[in-house]
Amino acid sequence: MPFKILFLNPPVDERSMGREGRCVAITPIKTHIFPPLSLLYPATLLQENGFDVTIFDGVVEKITEEELLKLTLDKNLIVINVSPSTYNSDIELLKKIKEKNNAHISCLGIFPTIKSELLLKNGFDSVARNEPEFTILELAKALSSNQDLKAIKGLSYKVSSRITKREKIIHNKMRGYSDINNLPIPNRSLIDYKRYCFPFTNEPYTTILTNRGCPYNCIFCTAHILTGKRFRRRSVDSVLKEIKEILDTTKIKIIAFYADTFTLDKSFVTELCTKILEGGLKFKWACNSRVDTIDEEMLALMHKAGCRYIFYGAESSSQDILNTSKKNITIEQIETAVKLAKKAKIQTTLYFIFGLPGETKETAQKTIDFAIKLDPDYCYFSIATPYEGTEFFEMAKKKGYIVNDVPDNQFDAKVRTDELSNEDLTQILSNAYNRFYLRPRVFTREFKKVVFNLQFKELKLAFDLIGWVFRS
Repeated sequence: MPFKILFLNPPVDERSMGREGRCVAITPIKTHIFPPLSLLYPATLLQENGFDVTIFDGVVEKITEEELLKLTLDKNLIVINVSPSTYNSDIELLKKIKEKNNAHISCLGIFPTIKSELLLKNGFDSVARNEPEFTILELAKALSSNQDLKAIKGLSYKVSSRITKREKIIHNKMRGYSDINNLPIPNRSLIDYKRYCFPFTNEPYTTILTNRGCPYNCIFCTAHILTGKRFRRRSVDSVLKEIKEILDTTKIKIIAFYADTFTLDKSFVTELCTKILEGGLKFKWACNSRVDTIDEEMLALMHKAGCRYIFYGAESSSQDILNTSKKNITIEQIETAVKLAKKAKIQTTLYFIFGLPGETKETAQKTIDFAIKLDPDYCYFSIATPYEGTEFFEMAKKKGYIVNDVPDNQFDAKVRTDELSNEDLTQILSNAYNRFYLRPRVFTREFKKVVFNLQFKELKLAFDLIGWVFRS
């Protein structure tokens, strides 16, 4: 009998759910759903090693609970992507699976990495901490051949004592961060790629990993928990090979480069763009960036090579808040980054966070004014979330800023500041969306995109967002 493995993103409700890396928040509208690279990489690795592998992504696939439980019945190993936002419902699903199935059930993600003991006590058989790919491969090999799990680095698991009959939790040594060039190209036929649509065009898109590891120290970010601080990038040739495979085997014409900071290594970006142009590869692409890692020359080359969307983390218009948050950027760098992206004709999205240490009603309103003044194509406003494992969590816990236990999401405040309650922050968030998006200038700009670029599908996102603004 083949050893069968199921990789599972548990279902969520009608809202959007991020489960990729540090992107683990719930949003009230379906804006940007990432293809599940966190499942595709280990699944492809196991498939290449001869295992029978299935992926089910409940974020995009609709299925009844009965059908989902039936899907798990013949599996020997089930790997679940657990997020802090959906922990309670994930545990409930785990219990129901265990009632029907004797499979070994493991999990991966930032939350399991931080809270491995909690998840093991609540029913999981093992946890693949940090970067999970090779840990899960070794787990599957050990389980399929009835070997001991004690030699698998990066694995936490439980065993039953023959004498006391009690379960003992064991945390194996941490696995060193891998050379990501050793990872396979994800087998995208394991998912229905057409279900993942780019937010601004509503067309099928996919993501390509280019680097891991973030050397920065932002107090609110969880990136270092999963992938560490040492910057590691793929070779340009391996990224190009993946691009060509996608263009040759799918109808995807939009690719989002997935990275902690895509533009951190200028030589990589320059070489990649140059080879895209030399190879005559025609596709639109998006990336993220810090505002201090780009320049006019780089952005011009990126646009020439197909970059049409860039995402910057601006966070606040208060230099004091940026400094306290250890963002290590300046207001002038934010302004310059937006200006240069516009000059390069790259659509720009800015991310802002309300509720970081030092936030007041005045600083929040100035941030909204700042966003309107810069006038990027899009803004994404959120409320600071104190994720465990971050410096912000420790600070908020020590000062009593955490006020409730609502699931982690970026539209409901679970923190306060010295001057603002969580209700104040929720109202500020609503005001930010109202003031930024309900401007004649924005309506005119979006109307032009629809008329002149025939981006009719973009209207759905716009109407969903406006509807949420009015409801809030």
